[in-house]
Amino acid sequence: MKSILIATLLSLSSVFMYGQNPLLEPDFRQSAEKFTALLYHLDQNYVDSVDTDELVEKAIVKILAELDPHSVYIPAKDVKKANEGLEGNFEGIGIQFNILKDTITVVSQRCYKSPRF
Repeated sequence: MKSILIATLLSLSSVFMYGQNPLLEPDFRQSAEKFTALLYHLDQNYVDSVDTDELVEKAIVKILAELDPHSVYIPAKDVKKANEGLEGNFEGIGIQFNILKDTITVVSQRCYKSPRF
Protein backbone atom coordinates (compact mmCIF):
# COMPACT_ATOMS: atom_id res chain seq x y z
CA MET A 1 0.00 0.00 0.00
CA LYS A 2 2.83 2.38 0.89
CA SER A 3 4.50 1.82 -2.50
CA ILE A 4 1.25 2.60 -4.34
CA LEU A 5 0.89 5.82 -2.37
CA ILE A 6 4.50 6.81 -3.13
CA ALA A 7 4.06 6.05 -6.84
CA THR A 8 0.86 8.12 -6.93
CA LEU A 9 2.51 11.05 -5.15
CA LEU A 10 5.49 10.95 -7.49
CA SER A 11 3.23 10.88 -10.53
CA LEU A 12 1.19 13.82 -9.27
CA SER A 13 4.27 15.83 -8.33
CA SER A 14 5.79 15.25 -11.75
CA VAL A 15 2.57 16.42 -13.42
CA PHE A 16 2.62 19.64 -11.39
CA MET A 17 6.35 20.18 -11.92
CA TYR A 18 6.63 19.20 -15.56
CA GLY A 19 2.95 18.97 -16.55
CA GLN A 20 1.79 20.63 -19.72
CA ASN A 21 5.02 22.35 -20.74
CA PRO A 22 5.53 21.61 -24.46
CA LEU A 23 9.22 22.55 -24.21
CA LEU A 24 10.01 19.46 -22.15
CA GLU A 25 10.46 16.41 -24.34
CA PRO A 26 9.46 12.98 -23.00
CA ASP A 27 13.07 11.79 -22.63
CA PHE A 28 14.01 14.86 -20.62
CA ARG A 29 10.91 14.55 -18.48
CA GLN A 30 11.62 10.88 -17.80
CA SER A 31 15.17 11.68 -16.68
CA ALA A 32 13.97 14.51 -14.45
CA GLU A 33 11.32 12.28 -12.91
CA LYS A 34 13.91 9.57 -12.29
CA PHE A 35 16.17 12.04 -10.49
CA THR A 36 13.25 13.42 -8.48
CA ALA A 37 12.20 9.91 -7.47
CA LEU A 38 15.75 9.08 -6.40
CA LEU A 39 15.94 12.15 -4.18
CA TYR A 40 12.53 11.42 -2.71
CA HIS A 41 13.42 7.81 -1.85
CA LEU A 42 16.77 8.83 -0.37
CA ASP A 43 15.08 11.47 1.75
CA GLN A 44 12.31 9.16 2.93
CA ASN A 45 13.93 5.73 3.12
CA TYR A 46 17.70 6.04 3.56
CA VAL A 47 18.96 4.75 6.90
CA ASP A 48 20.64 8.07 7.80
CA SER A 49 19.34 11.59 7.35
CA VAL A 50 20.15 13.02 3.92
CA ASP A 51 20.79 16.62 2.90
CA THR A 52 19.11 16.58 -0.52
CA ASP A 53 20.22 20.14 -1.33
CA GLU A 54 23.84 19.13 -0.86
CA LEU A 55 23.32 16.01 -2.98
CA VAL A 56 21.82 18.08 -5.80
CA GLU A 57 24.72 20.57 -5.67
CA LYS A 58 27.25 17.73 -5.87
CA ALA A 59 25.32 16.03 -8.68
CA ILE A 60 25.31 19.22 -10.75
CA VAL A 61 29.08 19.60 -10.33
CA LYS A 62 29.67 15.98 -11.39
CA ILE A 63 27.31 16.23 -14.39
CA LEU A 64 29.04 19.34 -15.72
CA ALA A 65 32.49 17.83 -15.12
CA GLU A 66 31.50 15.01 -17.47
CA LEU A 67 30.74 17.45 -20.31
CA ASP A 68 34.03 19.29 -20.75
CA PRO A 69 36.64 21.12 -18.67
CA HIS A 70 35.04 24.53 -19.38
CA SER A 71 31.54 23.87 -18.03
CA VAL A 72 31.40 24.77 -14.37
CA TYR A 73 28.64 25.23 -11.84
CA ILE A 74 28.86 28.25 -9.57
CA PRO A 75 26.58 27.98 -6.53
CA ALA A 76 24.34 30.99 -5.87
CA LYS A 77 26.35 31.93 -2.78
CA ASP A 78 29.54 32.23 -4.89
CA VAL A 79 28.16 34.10 -7.94
CA LYS A 80 28.93 37.58 -6.55
CA LYS A 81 32.54 36.58 -5.83
CA ALA A 82 32.89 35.07 -9.31
CA ASN A 83 31.58 38.25 -10.94
CA GLU A 84 33.93 40.59 -9.04
CA GLY A 85 36.61 40.11 -11.66
CA LEU A 86 34.22 41.32 -14.35
CA GLU A 87 33.38 44.58 -12.59
CA GLY A 88 35.30 47.81 -12.86
CA ASN A 89 37.80 48.82 -15.50
CA PHE A 90 40.09 46.71 -17.61
CA GLU A 91 43.26 48.39 -18.78
CA GLY A 92 45.70 47.43 -21.44
CA ILE A 93 43.71 45.12 -23.70
CA GLY A 94 42.49 47.75 -26.16
CA ILE A 95 38.78 46.89 -26.27
CA GLN A 96 35.51 48.26 -24.97
CA PHE A 97 32.76 45.91 -23.92
CA ASN A 98 29.27 45.86 -22.48
CA ILE A 99 27.60 43.22 -20.34
CA LEU A 100 24.03 42.63 -21.51
CA LYS A 101 21.93 39.95 -19.85
CA ASP A 102 24.99 38.08 -18.54
CA THR A 103 26.70 38.14 -21.95
CA ILE A 104 29.91 40.06 -22.63
CA THR A 105 29.73 41.90 -25.96
CA VAL A 106 32.78 43.60 -27.50
CA VAL A 107 31.74 47.12 -28.57
CA SER A 108 35.01 48.40 -30.03
CA GLN A 109 38.39 46.82 -30.62
CA ARG A 110 40.28 50.08 -31.04
CA CYS A 111 40.57 52.19 -27.95
CA TYR A 112 43.14 54.78 -29.00
CA LYS A 113 43.69 56.02 -25.45
CA SER A 114 44.58 52.55 -24.17
CA PRO A 115 48.14 51.34 -23.48
CA ARG A 116 47.83 49.18 -26.60
CA PHE A 117 48.33 52.23 -28.88
